[in-house]
Amino acid sequence: FCLSRGLGDVYKRQPLTRAEKKEERLYQKKQRDMDHLAKTWIDEVLPKWDQMLAHSKSRKRIQDLGRRGIPASARGPIWKKAIGNNLQITPQLLSLIHI
Repeated sequence: FCLSRGLGDVYKRQPLTRAEKKEERLYQKKQRDMDHLAKTWIDEVLPKWDQMLAHSKSRKRIQDLGRRGIPASARGPIWKKAIGNNLQITPQLLSLIHI
């Protein structure tokens, strides 16, 4: 059911149309997919990042997952792993260069 504005501030329930039902199903599927994707990144990929990059099959899996999207909950840790810190920049070094 969806809510639609009736008289004044009173809301009354209206049955969903076919299009609204379809839209709701697609939204719920997308949410489930993103939840699963986040769990995959956090539970499977991040803990084994270095080992996965060492194998071409696993590296391809990381690329495929990236194309499907990186959920907001996993973006920070993934960016840190993906970019790395080859220059060995520390918080202390950053504080020296900040004006």
